[in-house]
Amino acid sequence: MVRRNLPRLLRSLRAQKMRILTLLFICVATLAWSQTPVFKTEPEAEEVAAGTPFTVTFTLEGAEGKRFTPPPFDKLKPAGGVSESRGFSIINGKTSVKQSWTYTLEARQAGEYSIGSALVTVNGKQISTNPVRIKVTERKSFRSPSTPSATGGDVFIAGELSASGAFPGQQVIWRLTLYTRVAVEGADLISLPSFDGLFSQERRRFDPGVNYQTIRGVKYAVKVLHEESLFPQTSGDVVIGEAQVRVGLQNPNAFFGVKPVTLTSEPATLRVNQLPEPMPEGFSGGVGAFSWEVSADTTAITTDGALTLSVTLKGNGDARRFGKPKIYAGPNFEVFEPSVQEEETYESLDEVMFTRKMEYVLLPKSTGVHEFIPHLIYFNPDSNRYCTLTATPVSVSVSQGQNVRQVDMTEPVTQEPEGSQDSFQTSSLWITGILAVLLATVLVFFYRKRNKTAPAAKAPIVRTSQKNPVTSGSEIAVAATYGELLSALQSFLGARLNLPTARLNREDVYRQLISRGVSPESVRELITAWDDCEMAVYAGAAPDKFIRDKETILSVLREI
Repeated sequence: MVRRNLPRLLRSLRAQKMRILTLLFICVATLAWSQTPVFKTEPEAEEVAAGTPFTVTFTLEGAEGKRFTPPPFDKLKPAGGVSESRGFSIINGKTSVKQSWTYTLEARQAGEYSIGSALVTVNGKQISTNPVRIKVTERKSFRSPSTPSATGGDVFIAGELSASGAFPGQQVIWRLTLYTRVAVEGADLISLPSFDGLFSQERRRFDPGVNYQTIRGVKYAVKVLHEESLFPQTSGDVVIGEAQVRVGLQNPNAFFGVKPVTLTSEPATLRVNQLPEPMPEGFSGGVGAFSWEVSADTTAITTDGALTLSVTLKGNGDARRFGKPKIYAGPNFEVFEPSVQEEETYESLDEVMFTRKMEYVLLPKSTGVHEFIPHLIYFNPDSNRYCTLTATPVSVSVSQGQNVRQVDMTEPVTQEPEGSQDSFQTSSLWITGILAVLLATVLVFFYRKRNKTAPAAKAPIVRTSQKNPVTSGSEIAVAATYGELLSALQSFLGARLNLPTARLNREDVYRQLISRGVSPESVRELITAWDDCEMAVYAGAAPDKFIRDKETILSVLREI
């Protein structure tokens, strides 16, 4: 009987799933469309080199704008026209509308320049961006440790390094340069070295202009064809192989007047030294020049609360070798592993830079006024020594809360994003309705099954072994219903806590719920029910267990 009714049951569950997803879409989309529009200016970089083009984007989020008016660009020269784009997306149930207008600008001279306010009309009302300032610096001259040999005669190429020696993780620039004393038409890059033993990242923001250089009394026109930022991975000598470029040379004797010639660069050797020993305790792994900013979200908490430290790290070293800095807060706080909120790699002036934003959660262990000083250890290759960055002391007043928190979770936790709780007041209503429908579905199914198969109703549920993985119809039904419960739970948490899909995990949910005043015991029960849902989707479960998990989930969600 169960086998005959199974296809119909599965079709019913699929139809129920479509209705749930439709309801989720309508509720979340309605909330998203009511958001306040945001109009902002986003420069590609706040500091650029003279003569280097950069982009500035004016972005409107949360609304559709009309009659866009660009700002005055001071003495920054626009290169070309405006590039306009529009987008609409739904991510984790959150609807997003975005328009952007992008300009490419360039400054020939060093100095500070102002970009004024752009204007756009939204729903008949004109809104504007805030002015921003751009710092333009003089371009640093590239100093190769060796002089290229003019073995190619009137025209040749050279692969040059910004330094002959480096340390693992230190950034070194490799530049492919064309030297010529004759007219050249076109320069096509045929091949680059493999950069074995190095992490390489192509640089796109270099000066493509022509300069002049005298080599052994001979004056050459010099043009950069390609640049790479290289990061050595291990110590020892690293050989950077040949590159090939095809150029066209003027040839009066040829019929078409241009003769194609293939040029080959000579290999270059980079000496990679070992980091000095002994390495200090707490060394982050960073090699280069770094800075950081540390700030706390509050100066007063209770023993029921948590302190969040926001850390922004910037540097020019290999970001992959840079570990998450350890925050030592003394015996009065329990420090969780940080979560990375944002990470970006970009070109600034003549280097590749990275920025990493992290959040640390600290739980107080005792009352009183506690102070600690975060510090970061890195290696500076310019001074050939280990350096320590010290942040401003963090002082927190801890008072006794209503409950004594005993946290035994060791997973990383994150800061709750900004957002209004009022915007999701209706969430608990529709999620409760969804879970009620799911419960009714499974209860009706088992009630009908019990009536149609009365002799088997009293039999206990028999679980099959791994050697005989045959799943009964009832377990399949419960697994499917558990899947609906898990989907509804994750959809609700994503919308209620304003978490994107990439951050919808146990540790982030744990931090968010704790920050909203949900007790640690309740949060652990919710996470246990979450695990039950995932396990039951693959292994099945008893109906009474589903009811208990459903009640646990509803009980915790009511506390949010």
